[in-house]
Amino acid sequence: MSTSTAPNGSTGRLAALLVLAALTSIGGFWLLRDALVDDAFITLSYARNLGLHGEWALIRGHEANTATSPLNVLLLGALVAIVREPMLALGILHVTTCVLLALGLRGLGQSLGLGDRVAWIATPLLLLNPLLASSLGLETLLVVTLLVHMAWAATLGDPVRFGLVAGVCVWLRMDSVVLVAVLFLLTPALLREWWKAVGLAAMVVLPWLAFSWVALGSAVPDTLVIKQAAPFGEFATGLFSRWGDSYPDAVLASSVPALVGIVAALGWWWWRDRLAGRSPVVPALATAGAAHFAAIWLLGVAPYFWYYGPTVAALTLVAAVAAATVLGSALPIRRRVGLAALGAVGLVMAYPWVQDLRTRAPLGAMPIHGNWALPAQYEMIGAELGRQVGDAGVRGPGEIGSLAYHCECAMSDKFSDRSRIVDLIDERAASSWLFRLNYHFLDREEIEPIVVEYRLGWRSGPDPTSRGWDVRGRPGSSRRDGHFRLTPTGPATGKLP
Repeated sequence: MSTSTAPNGSTGRLAALLVLAALTSIGGFWLLRDALVDDAFITLSYARNLGLHGEWALIRGHEANTATSPLNVLLLGALVAIVREPMLALGILHVTTCVLLALGLRGLGQSLGLGDRVAWIATPLLLLNPLLASSLGLETLLVVTLLVHMAWAATLGDPVRFGLVAGVCVWLRMDSVVLVAVLFLLTPALLREWWKAVGLAAMVVLPWLAFSWVALGSAVPDTLVIKQAAPFGEFATGLFSRWGDSYPDAVLASSVPALVGIVAALGWWWWRDRLAGRSPVVPALATAGAAHFAAIWLLGVAPYFWYYGPTVAALTLVAAVAAATVLGSALPIRRRVGLAALGAVGLVMAYPWVQDLRTRAPLGAMPIHGNWALPAQYEMIGAELGRQVGDAGVRGPGEIGSLAYHCECAMSDKFSDRSRIVDLIDERAASSWLFRLNYHFLDREEIEPIVVEYRLGWRSGPDPTSRGWDVRGRPGSSRRDGHFRLTPTGPATGKLP
């Protein structure tokens, strides 16, 4: 019976879907809340300072513009202002995002004539993907959710809805403009009323960009400059060469649905007639994922694992739509093959979670992470560091998120102290008119450096003095085993030994 003739059944299935998304997200947050990667704490520090003190800064009292996702900070900051606790705010936002994701997947599936099957397939595939789950605290899942809603709007041919969601998506993360552009350009129904989509998207995102450009000194955050200068890895091969070496099971589990999506996209001509209106959303999603990968590669940034999230998610959506199409086939053999394939993918995705849960629950580290210390170690070091240095400035070791969050001290780093990157900004501006335009309103004379009296440094191997902190980092890397040690730089000089 169709959903239109069985409203009660449809309502029941919707309720069940939303309960599944809510329970999965609550369970996932409980499992991973003690395992956040270091960059997630940069976002949480911004949100705490905004929500509790009204400051746009990683370190209180020192304005910065290194929040890669301004909207993520604004959403979390608003929640922090209400609940007064950053981790609780993150949990609320995470669960809300997952429920909105499930709703978007249901709408996408129904607009394609596939009923609720897309939602029931894609919701667990996305929420249990180790790479996406490891991005908790970052903006990755929010981008994925908006990608789903844009795909839904594109399938409906609704330029108003598409424009509004697209503007929010770009506000959330600037490089998502690639996803927006590809979906837009490959959807003829949107192009027929292009001015509506473009105008509404601009109305959503331009006010923030103008504010950030003038008030914060740059429209695009400083993270682009910083991460283009990151010294490790090649993005094109980094998912497997860097992260796959350290976490082979998690990377394989994250990649398998995307690989299925590639195969499904290549065979789209065979099964497209089974979609309502022969929607072009499948090749659009596959192309958007590929274009985003190419754009990040061309930007020359290091292979941070969450940068692969939009591509993995877009291809996973293609796989879910294909699976939903096969499972709706009139031929029993196709349905059996589809169920068997889904079961195999599910087993591959479950394996790394089972292995991690055999160690401890909640987890002490993400399925994929690249930090120099475990989250609990950073929390301990940060708390002890705060007690030792008080109000004195500390030069950070190169990873600042968790240390700064738990220390709540004046830690100098490229992400917190703009004076550390002024020369880098000027170097980029000298070679590119786009960078000059971006930093047109940056007043260099108003940038006050954090004066440091201590330096926190990382060194390889255990601490021979017993005065530092031994830590454990990414498996198989040069940061696998090491220690942090705090040393003075001289009273209020800021000079390093």
